[in-house]
Amino acid sequence: DLLDEELYDFLDGRDDQNELVFIGRENPFPEAREYTMMVSWWRHPGGFEGFLTMISPTRMNYEHHLSFLDLLHRHFSKGADAEEE
Repeated sequence: DLLDEELYDFLDGRDDQNELVFIGRENPFPEAREYTMMVSWWRHPGGFEGFLTMISPTRMNYEHHLSFLDLLHRHFSKGADAEEE
């Protein structure tokens, strides 16, 4: 729960809606610097927003995990995109 709050505070107000990737020491959270953290914002059709986060070992298939994160992002956001049209 604490990581959720810290991550929300860190990402709140960011203009970019792209995936963010923090590898090892690049991670802004000291507790997670041994891992890779991938984050993507999403907006629910009901009007609220949140983020998807994947935490993995630094040795992983980045392309595969980013594709999966993108798939989840599109799945959770597709209702919001349809309402904007």
